[in-house]
Amino acid sequence: KGKASAPPAAVAPGAGGDGEPAAAKPGASASEAFEAAASEAAAPPPEQESGKRLRQFLALEPLEDDPGNQWSLDDKESAQLSGEEERKKLTAIITGALSLLFGFGYLITLFFVENRDFSGETTLSAQDLAVLERPS
Repeated sequence: KGKASAPPAAVAPGAGGDGEPAAAKPGASASEAFEAAASEAAAPPPEQESGKRLRQFLALEPLEDDPGNQWSLDDKESAQLSGEEERKKLTAIITGALSLLFGFGYLITLFFVENRDFSGETTLSAQDLAVLERPS
């Protein structure tokens, strides 16, 4: 009567080994569900798959169902572009080139503005000194 039980824990499907969440099994407590999930998470991967994903990531082994080089596939597809697609592609190239041109122009202008010589503007006039020395 005074015994409180923990609410059922959400467990990934297959934690019980039969495709059904362990927490969904009748009579399973939260600790049983946790133990089932922990034992499956700690289980080593099947021996044939050991390191295969790493070898594929490091390009030491080809991927399954690999379509090939994406650059060459895109080149083959671009040979069959319609007139409107060619116009869109040309517009994208021109606007990209213009944005790079404006960006580099801005950086060059900024460089010259920041590095200009202030040889005649380093001294204050008598009027500027009077304004600065006036008590507030």
